[in-house]
Amino acid sequence: MNALRVFLPGLIGIKLGIFTKGSIPYGDLLLNLLDVDILHFAGLSFLFIGLLRRLRVPERAYPVIGLLLVGLNYLVRGISTGQIYIDSILGLFWGASETSYFPFLSWIMYPLAGAAFGHALKASDDKRVIYIKGVLAGGAALLLAMLASGFRFMYYMGFPEENMYAYFHEDLIGNAVNGSLALIWISFLFFVKGAFPKAAVDRLLFWSRELNHIYIIHWVIIGWSALFIGYNRLMYWQSALAMASVLFATDRIATFYAGQYKRFKEKPATITSA
Repeated sequence: MNALRVFLPGLIGIKLGIFTKGSIPYGDLLLNLLDVDILHFAGLSFLFIGLLRRLRVPERAYPVIGLLLVGLNYLVRGISTGQIYIDSILGLFWGASETSYFPFLSWIMYPLAGAAFGHALKASDDKRVIYIKGVLAGGAALLLAMLASGFRFMYYMGFPEENMYAYFHEDLIGNAVNGSLALIWISFLFFVKGAFPKAAVDRLLFWSRELNHIYIIHWVIIGWSALFIGYNRLMYWQSALAMASVLFATDRIATFYAGQYKRFKEKPATITSA
């Protein structure tokens, strides 16, 4: 995805004289190949949770392991070599580089806490109770995080732009802020889902199932759009229009892909005899 998103359109754009090397992200095409995106983090998380399952670690212990890893993040997150390409690789694990947006130690708390929450849901006979507890726990965690941070909510959201790595290279307080919001949001959706039209629910469920495909498709569209739009040239209303257009195009392409894949899977195998 890194190659399709920026490297290839950037290379073509430079060769055609559409933009200069300095106008692309980081001013270096190779660094765009080394972006640590959420898919890299997801892969590391699957491997790590697979290891925990192999070791038969109970799911209720996962958040404790997450806390230990967040503590480790505090120890190593300032370490870098000063070599941009080496630091980009280290950025898979902690925020050693500006090309690292989802380092493992900053974000691992979310899948670990999510696995524990999912385990509690599966074991519960009354999911309403779990979600009510989720709202209460999320609210309490958010309040404590705000008190600990001096109510710097926008800082941990990564705003303004110079604070964006406070979001991407999160610490424990950032985990608490964004994790509590996610827990409150998930619980809220459980209680209001009946109010949505069936068509809206079906579309949201489709997006959930096809999330990885949608993520890749929309980023590839954005990357190649730079050949026609450039970088950082749109006004707010133009950005909003572009976002809606990309959403529509991504949905249509993902729907087509899902349909083709389903037909391929359902196609009976051809048996040939010698």
